[in-house]
Amino acid sequence: MTIFNSSDAFNPEDWVELYNSSDSSINIGTWKLKDEANDHVFIIPENTILSAGDFIVLCKDAIAFTNLFPEVTNII
Repeated sequence: MTIFNSSDAFNPEDWVELYNSSDSSINIGTWKLKDEANDHVFIIPENTILSAGDFIVLCKDAIAFTNLFPEVTNII
């Protein structure tokens, strides 16, 4: 396992990108993303559709992420 820690000058907080490599849309609504701590759970909003060949970014702090990656608009 590789752990990456951002520098203080460039820190978009925690984020992960989900990519749909299939030829079909996928309903990822109510999927859960979590780590080893049971109280660290993110539930993707109901009826979230990830289209074929598309991606979505789940981020801890949307403002911090957008400040560093303004070209990415499909975030939760």
